[in-house]
Amino acid sequence: MPESYLFGLCDVINVGNWSPTFILGKVFTHGVWYYFPVVLAIKLTLGMIGLLLIAAAAFFSGRYRPTRESFFLIVPAAIYLATAIASPLNIGIRHILPVLPFLILLAAGGACALARNSKRWLYAVAALVTVHSLSSLMAYPNYLAYANEAWGGPSQTHRYLTDSNVDWGQQLIAVKAYVDEHQIHDCWFAYFVAPFILPSDYGIPCKLLPTADNGGDIEVPPVVHGPVFISYGDLYGYEFGSEKLNPYQDFIARQPDAVIQDGVAVYSGDYSTPMARAIKYVSDAWRLRQSKDLAGALQSAETVVSIDPQFINAQRVLGRVLQDQGRNAEAASHYNQALAIARTMDPSAQEEPVNWINERLAEISKSTAQGK
Repeated sequence: MPESYLFGLCDVINVGNWSPTFILGKVFTHGVWYYFPVVLAIKLTLGMIGLLLIAAAAFFSGRYRPTRESFFLIVPAAIYLATAIASPLNIGIRHILPVLPFLILLAAGGACALARNSKRWLYAVAALVTVHSLSSLMAYPNYLAYANEAWGGPSQTHRYLTDSNVDWGQQLIAVKAYVDEHQIHDCWFAYFVAPFILPSDYGIPCKLLPTADNGGDIEVPPVVHGPVFISYGDLYGYEFGSEKLNPYQDFIARQPDAVIQDGVAVYSGDYSTPMARAIKYVSDAWRLRQSKDLAGALQSAETVVSIDPQFINAQRVLGRVLQDQGRNAEAASHYNQALAIARTMDPSAQEEPVNWINERLAEISKSTAQGK
């Protein structure tokens, strides 16, 4: 295989091993088998789902006799979908787009077989095609965030799915138009695609808020003066692996003042975002510890705990720095506080922090037993 292909394959496998999943409003630290079936139920139009159902009915009733060509459609689609279901990487319908042409052809074959035999089926097929077309047209121009009407349409997709199902950096032109229309000159933006594409590239005057991709270098004041723009890819904080690690969790219950292209929520007013502010200090503390600057690491770690003592990563890094300084009793205290916070996290997110904390506590216990 070409080296670039192998590199890309290894990168995808690596991402799949750590990438969290957001599905039906819940965050999981791993993939779930039902992700892609649910995505299809949300992302396919009701008309398309209806055509697939009548095609299946025609197939099993014998009105649509299986042919060699039918199996050329069914087998590749089934293998590809089964492979995707077994994969831990659950971040978007784009990963199963190759399945859709096969489904469309199967639906068309079944629909034609029924329509040839009965005018009632012909009318039913025509109605489903009309429903499909109207649903697609009504979603214009926000096709990326599409969800069918049974799930509330594109404006509600973010409640069930995230990442490229909703937000893939497609709204910056619309955000620019919004800030110009409302004469906004000072704002904040938690932007899903940053730092790879920046709002400033489009003339948007917002300062960045931290995300899972860019949080380590962004300083956030105690109070953020809005408007605050938050990408729906960041609102639920799924890339952090748990709602307990989501710096924007408090915004979920708020009604946004506006939503831009079904992908960016706008919140007016002033907001305290302690966890968003704390992320930089956690990163600083780990970086200073790595460079053997324990005094600087301790200062950053103590600062972050003072900002948000319920942030588990704050307690973890302070415990680690104190342990490095041989202050084991104080370190154990902060580890135990971190452990208590970890126990409040959703079960799928507990394993990594609990194991890490228990390993550190075991090190302290061993050191104490050896009289160090």
